[in-house]
Amino acid sequence: MPLPASSATLPTLTPAGTPKDSQEDAPPTLDPPDWVPRSLTPFNAEPKITALIESGGFYTPQRLLFHRNRDPLPGRAFPHSIAQAQDESWTIDLDVEDQLREQWGLSSHQAQRVFTLAQFKTDFGPSTIVTATLECAGNRRSEMSQVHKTEGIQWSAGVIANAAFLGLSLRTFLLHSGLPDPYSHLTPPQRAALAPSEASIEKHAPLWARQTHVHFVSAQRSEVLALEAVREVERERGKGEEEKERAQWFASSISLATAMLPAQQCLLSWGLCSNAVDILPHRTLTTQEQGMTQESPRSEGEAGIEVKVEPLEHAHGFPLRAVLPGHAGARWVKWIRAIRIERQMNTSAPMKDDYKMLLPPSSLVGAHITLPIGTPTATAIDPTWLAAFQSAQHRAEVMASLPPLMRLTAGSAVSSPAEGERVVLSGSRGGQIKVKGYAVGQDGAAVQSVLLRLVPDNPALSAPELRALAALDNNKKDWQEASILTRDAAQIAQLAQAGRSAELGAGTSPSPSPSWVWSWTLWQAELDARAALKECEAHIRWALVVKTVTTAGVEQVQTAPWNLRGFCQRSWPVVRGLQIVVEAP
Repeated sequence: MPLPASSATLPTLTPAGTPKDSQEDAPPTLDPPDWVPRSLTPFNAEPKITALIESGGFYTPQRLLFHRNRDPLPGRAFPHSIAQAQDESWTIDLDVEDQLREQWGLSSHQAQRVFTLAQFKTDFGPSTIVTATLECAGNRRSEMSQVHKTEGIQWSAGVIANAAFLGLSLRTFLLHSGLPDPYSHLTPPQRAALAPSEASIEKHAPLWARQTHVHFVSAQRSEVLALEAVREVERERGKGEEEKERAQWFASSISLATAMLPAQQCLLSWGLCSNAVDILPHRTLTTQEQGMTQESPRSEGEAGIEVKVEPLEHAHGFPLRAVLPGHAGARWVKWIRAIRIERQMNTSAPMKDDYKMLLPPSSLVGAHITLPIGTPTATAIDPTWLAAFQSAQHRAEVMASLPPLMRLTAGSAVSSPAEGERVVLSGSRGGQIKVKGYAVGQDGAAVQSVLLRLVPDNPALSAPELRALAALDNNKKDWQEASILTRDAAQIAQLAQAGRSAELGAGTSPSPSPSWVWSWTLWQAELDARAALKECEAHIRWALVVKTVTTAGVEQVQTAPWNLRGFCQRSWPVVRGLQIVVEAP
């Protein structure tokens, strides 16, 4: 059914990023020392990575949560509050496709319902907290452009955040709405042990669940590509006003099998836990949202913990946004006003016409192996292939043939030292360089280790070639392991590793139960630089190379494939041009 006009509108922002009563929409004004603005309309900005790590910490405060918008922020002001009046005024439609409704035996009332935000908070049992990393698919795109220019905003490494999101479990919502459980053939322990990965879903979820999709529809119009989408709809016979309407809204979809997978921990979120440092990464709350405490202690002998709720700011999706751990940020739809269940994947502009991997015929995967040292890697990209994408028709045809980008793999970044930094070694520092950064796991597997090393820099070599040099002598002694800073990460990783060792079998349950982790890891290292200087004192500049390994044994990809849109830069970070100076005694 067509989307009705919402009875509520969205708030605008003051320079501090909070709503105002003005009739004009305006993006927030950010603190210049901590932010790098990328565009005003639509508003896009990222925090400097040093501010993100040093000031933000493990849980990113909303004041340092990046801004990524393809289109202008939607709506005009109503009070930014989670008071009862606003909870009642924001509505979310649930619409189940007719054929699925008949197949599942749902009534018309079950298949087409309108919920208020207040109902989301009270009618489906306890709220849930999920600690997860939100990351834009274009994070670190500027590094990929060092090989060859990519399209899009040239993001650095700050388009990422880690937060404790509070809301309603998507699985709980769908089950309470009458949808069948794709994993009902498994016992509860078996369901809990299912890895949140595409391979696991392919193996354990029935085909019908993999071919059914949960759509998240935003109140934000997708103006950038909407016109072309509508024109295409008009060209197709049998398409009416409803399809034209759908083409104009920002939206995404995931399979029902993904939405219902317990370990995937998908959430419909209206706020953050502001004292999340005291809360486990995934906790089901047992009391009401306001002033609630945990009835079950975190560990034996530990008292209950008061949970403080911070509403999502308008710029970050208030009143309701999707939280889809492990998925690209473009799929975490903000300002949700409808949830649809359909047999087809979403065809809105962000799913159909963007966020896809436009790979050249000779991909740069393994370019460091196939190209001689010193050969510019950009020559691996056929210029005629690049030129063809100037044609809108050609681009649309290629896009139509490609699957949408969904999940992100293991990655990492360095916050300090910065590229080209002069590092002074003194006796008091013991000849060590202090290095800091973040790392993310993959498919719910936490970061097990972060490894780093120095290699001689050479302006004639590309970053892929420097990674190749670091990997040539891949002796473990040449890589130094960083220390994990986040308090819970090590314990969680051990639990996750223990869970991976258990096989899922009929009538069996793993012991101990696996703990899936969607949060990032902050790390630091005191890198011994004197050894590198002794080996090659003639080199004045050095490059720092970093990689991460997950608890599942997955190593971060050495060099990610170059693609025209600059997505999924998961390569080992390389910090170049470090000048290491030994202070005279």
